[in-house]
Order: sequence, then structure tokens, then C-alpha cells
Amino acid sequence: MNSQVADHFRAQVEKLAFEFWEERGCPSGSPEEDWFRAEQVLRHHFGPSFPDLLNSPAAFSLSSMSMGPVEQ
Repeated sequence: MNSQVADHFRAQVEKLAFEFWEERGCPSGSPEEDWFRAEQVLRHHFGPSFPDLLNSPAAFSLSSMSMGPVEQ
């Protein structure tokens, strides 16, 4: 998969996860809750090709996700 496309989808997951985090009151810890929820919503929206993006070598590593707000 084109890394530019993968970057775009990762950015969409990140943006949506940030919105979910804000909706939950910006708690510390457990960023994976919002990240996985965002992935699920976007998989539903984009269909079966979305999971392939998450398994690509350019996929975003959850371990590198910050625990706080994402700079926009």
C-alpha cells in the first residue's frame, strides 16, 4: 500500500481518536481505548480494505502513541 495513503488513514484514526478522548474528558492513560474505537469506526466506514492498512509496514505503532493531546 502506498505510504502516503497509509499516512492519510493513520491521520484520520489519530484525529478521530483525539475527538473521542476529548469527549471522555481528556483522561490520562488508556489511549488505546480511543484509538481502537476510532479504528473500528473507520473500518466500518471504509470497508474491508481498511484492516490491510493497519497491517502494512508503514502502520502506526500504538506504542508510540502519546498519552496526551495530539498536536493538530
